[in-house]
Amino acid sequence: MNCLSNIVFENLLFVDVTVGCETGIALFDSGAQKTVVSESFLKRSKSDLLEETITAGNNNGHSMSLNRGMLKSIKIADKELTNLDVLVIADDMFI
Repeated sequence: MNCLSNIVFENLLFVDVTVGCETGIALFDSGAQKTVVSESFLKRSKSDLLEETITAGNNNGHSMSLNRGMLKSIKIADKELTNLDVLVIADDMFI
């Protein structure tokens, strides 16, 4: 089953995903060490925000404190992942 989205932007790879009953499009980053979701996405998916935070950094030397969350399930094509440990970022950080 093909899960590639018809959305094209530069050389980025987007995939169609299903979380609960909602479908959407996600950026697929094969080099990422963790999945990052917004606070509103985590709430809409009825998943859990954990009390633990971690410090994450990028290749420019910037770091920030992020909450951890537990995404109950996500389906990409015919593969479903459950209890996925994710990093949760504030909605306004995506602007």
